[in-house]
Amino acid sequence: MTEELGYNCTGFFVKTDSDFFLVIDTDLDPFIVNEVVKIIPKDETVSFEGLSTGDRIGVEWEYVGDLDPRIMPVFSVFFLQGGDNSNIDKSALMKLEKLGYTVE
Repeated sequence: MTEELGYNCTGFFVKTDSDFFLVIDTDLDPFIVNEVVKIIPKDETVSFEGLSTGDRIGVEWEYVGDLDPRIMPVFSVFFLQGGDNSNIDKSALMKLEKLGYTVE
């Protein structure tokens, strides 16, 4: 995880029992506020280590896949602010639960 600026999308990090997600926090084409997007490292240089559910992060991404939830390979992660589950909209957490994920 890097701490310099250069991200092109922000949101709240969510760690589940099996995957990682970003709950988008701003309307920025092609996203809407509180949209849940599965984030995956583009390669082995990208890590989500040290992040906790509810932390606000910025990511640089290349494209977004059209699945539900959409998938976003990220090539940089930027820690912006610490947080917890209370930072995340309840509808986003409910969507993850509905899809079978357990938020950590």
